[in-house]
Amino acid sequence: MGVAGYSLAWVGFAEDDERKTVRPVARYGEAAPYLDEISVSWGDDALGRGPTGTAIRTGRVSLARDFVAESSFEPWRATAARHHLGSSLSLPLCKDDVAFGALMVYAREPDAFDEVETEILVESPATSPSASGRYASGRSRSARLWHRAGSRVDHHYRR
Repeated sequence: MGVAGYSLAWVGFAEDDERKTVRPVARYGEAAPYLDEISVSWGDDALGRGPTGTAIRTGRVSLARDFVAESSFEPWRATAARHHLGSSLSLPLCKDDVAFGALMVYAREPDAFDEVETEILVESPATSPSASGRYASGRSRSARLWHRAGSRVDHHYRR
């Protein structure tokens, strides 16, 4: 398992190019090579209607509960299966109410993100970076994810 029990966490930025590409800028977890095999956009097309593109395009959280059952996940289904990914949660990263990217968290199992866990991730430092300390003492895997991610970000900016 990757950080906090999740298989993959990554951040993608929305490019302002013709294809509306989502460019991975950070990744962590055992399934990180998955990103080298897929293309994602934030446009209103097949590559943009998955959880990542939807979160960026709409500025709202997007949950893919079961990659096998989600019709919008078709372009990535076989690749996700090879990397043992079953569900994901995509959180838009916004500035002035405009999404410029998203944070995606993937789990091996379908329906991995229950209501409480989703709420914790939604109300996390993804939308309020100064809140990372609040999650450091928690015991949920999302709390461990934010604590570890916050430590990595803090270390990066202290250099």
